[in-house]
Amino acid sequence: MVAGCADPGNTIARGSQNDRPNGSYVGVGGSVHYWTEQSNSVDLESGSEAGFMGGVDAGIRYAGGRLGIELSGRRDNVHGINGERNRGSDGLCLYRNPDQTRCLSSGDGNMLYSLTSHGIATYEPVVWHGLRPYALVGAGVTLLHGRAEDVESGRPELDDTVLTPSGQVGLGIAYQLSPRVDLDLGWRRLYARKTELDELDITYRTNAIMLAARFKLGDI
Repeated sequence: MVAGCADPGNTIARGSQNDRPNGSYVGVGGSVHYWTEQSNSVDLESGSEAGFMGGVDAGIRYAGGRLGIELSGRRDNVHGINGERNRGSDGLCLYRNPDQTRCLSSGDGNMLYSLTSHGIATYEPVVWHGLRPYALVGAGVTLLHGRAEDVESGRPELDDTVLTPSGQVGLGIAYQLSPRVDLDLGWRRLYARKTELDELDITYRTNAIMLAARFKLGDI
């Protein structure tokens, strides 16, 4: 009887272990996101268009959590500069300089690019048949590059790059599609510290809905 009782316990233990795919992993994902800064407290602000993000990550999953490194790139449309003195005859300028001789449009080619590197910690307990809701935090740096063109000449008038500290939080749900493949759907909020591009204040904060796949490489 004792031996008979031990087997169900072992079966439960094996099932629990299978639901927690411990080991190293790599992942790839993408999203549509929105740069949400449209405040009069900054010079350079976003438009209403959606931006795009793609990223890769790698790390270790163990006992209901993940530790990893994530590298992601984003692209956003630049909308304009706040303040009446920054507006030209067309009603919108993207660049401010002392003699007010340069005025940039908000048309094609005026972009904000970013590259973010974060260490990520994720808590994702198994709740039911391979479903794992999760919460994550991340911290690291974001490289911002702004580019915009002069209305008249089409020559680049804003072409600057800056590195700034950043962090992120996220919520979502992961599903174990197979012993070595997970699917992940989640929300991410990126915060970058307020900084300047060519003397233009910028606060970069984005909301994203992200879809990703992760592939288990090895067991722990």
